[in-house]
Amino acid sequence: MPIIKKILKERGFTYADLAKKLNMSEANIKKMMIARDCSIGRLNKICEVLDLSLLDLLEILRKHPVRSVQLSSAQQTLLTGDETVLLLYCKIAFENVLPREAKAELHLSDVAFEKGLLSLEKVGLLKKNAKGKFVVPEEHIGLWSDQGVLSRWITTEWTQSILRAAVGSNPGSSRGLRYFRLTEKSTRLLRTRIAEVFNDFERISALETKMESNLRHVSCVHAMVLESPTNIRFADRGKAQGPKLS
Repeated sequence: MPIIKKILKERGFTYADLAKKLNMSEANIKKMMIARDCSIGRLNKICEVLDLSLLDLLEILRKHPVRSVQLSSAQQTLLTGDETVLLLYCKIAFENVLPREAKAELHLSDVAFEKGLLSLEKVGLLKKNAKGKFVVPEEHIGLWSDQGVLSRWITTEWTQSILRAAVGSNPGSSRGLRYFRLTEKSTRLLRTRIAEVFNDFERISALETKMESNLRHVSCVHAMVLESPTNIRFADRGKAQGPKLS
């Protein structure tokens, strides 16, 4: 819980102080701080010690900057070169699924599972903790860098998959094309507000992941192009076979 550790440090609390207030051992407090989850009851007690409400914690998290995640060339090459490894990594790093659960959800064989874990460990995307279990080295809450083969892959293959799911028969999806005619100033404002909304929900997701167990997986794609949709479709018509209009 990085945000809790940050608040403790700012307020001059040690793990020993918190352990005493919660009637826990300092060792258990340390384990809790590196854990990927925390019950809402426990989180509420920590907030009481820090003289905070859960709403205060959410507001602090909302203001916490969303950082950029820079992956190395070797890491990007691995993730784009083996889709099974990519899916395994995303299950563990972003969906907070335990490795064994990810294996079951992805229907991986023992060999493919072990090979995937070792490959991710080799490039530093996973590491073994003191108990010999594979974990993510750091929290991956943020935006992946706009550079490299991985980002290009995400903007093509993965984005297309999400778009196909959104425009398909999924009753829970929302879809639509929005078209505006705006001044340069309003265009910048639209960009800013879109970024703010997505950043806010990055932070809300981080908090709710630690507070709730009944969560929905939500995939979002947003795009903003400084061109009219008809011009885009006309320019793209020769590149891909679109639907025939009658």
